[in-house]
Amino acid sequence: MKRFLLLLALPAQALAEDVTWEFRKGTIYTYEAETILEWNLAAPVGANGIPKSRKQRQEEYVTLRLEVLSIDEKGNAKIEGTFPAVKVENTTFSKVSWDSGKSKTSEFLGFKRYESLLTLKFTATVAPAGRVLSAENAGTPDRAPTPNTAKEHVEAAALDMHDPTTPRVWLELIFGAVPPSKKKTPRTIRFIEEESLEVSFDRNETKDGRACSKLSFDTPERASSIPVKDVSGATTSDPNAIAWAAVRRGVKKGEAWFDRKNRCLAKFEAECDASIGWGPGSTSARMTWKAELKKQEVK
Repeated sequence: MKRFLLLLALPAQALAEDVTWEFRKGTIYTYEAETILEWNLAAPVGANGIPKSRKQRQEEYVTLRLEVLSIDEKGNAKIEGTFPAVKVENTTFSKVSWDSGKSKTSEFLGFKRYESLLTLKFTATVAPAGRVLSAENAGTPDRAPTPNTAKEHVEAAALDMHDPTTPRVWLELIFGAVPPSKKKTPRTIRFIEEESLEVSFDRNETKDGRACSKLSFDTPERASSIPVKDVSGATTSDPNAIAWAAVRRGVKKGEAWFDRKNRCLAKFEAECDASIGWGPGSTSARMTWKAELKKQEVK
């Protein structure tokens, strides 16, 4: 793709009010998407002289295939989605992982939640402006029970992984990344739960060889420091639950690039940094979300 041709095709000062998805029956979008959750528990040394501090890194990588099945009279597209590939990894005292490219099944009960994504097929109706009007079969399996036997210590690391990011979340993050025509345009979107965003069109620029409209966003109603009293059910005995609660309640911000020539999302990046203080200790957490278009084809 010749970069200078793309730049000539797009006025430098063009606004973004005309930017929408251009759906065509048979188009298949393939995205590589990921989430990374890291948390660190800072706590004083216990009575036995052993520090109580802990840290963990949870990584989730998926290939997301979205096919346009049909388009109605309003231009809304019926989308069918699948996950052709899944990889998860949790690093705490040791590392436990599973990659569907190497094995179609996982020996760990905790990763069966992710394994189920390989057979999951979901549908959604999406408007050209990016709003997900409806979605079916876009839920997530229930979390498996925590094991109690010594033999299952490694299994516990798999169980510590947060539940798989739901198809509905990926649908909203990908299709909802349409640049608005002005600064601080209010929208709602879900990362974990539904949140209020302020989205701004920044500028037109070339990203990875694509002529894009760049947007940025944040969640102004959220905070980076979360009072422990505001986190329902959070206890210092479960730092993983505290970290997840911090990310759920914390401020999100990010950027996205919308391909103006092909009228689809090119790339999306978001992050959340949050902390919760409790008595003598604290838990800090960071989570990132990414999605990038790897292939666009038409049947």
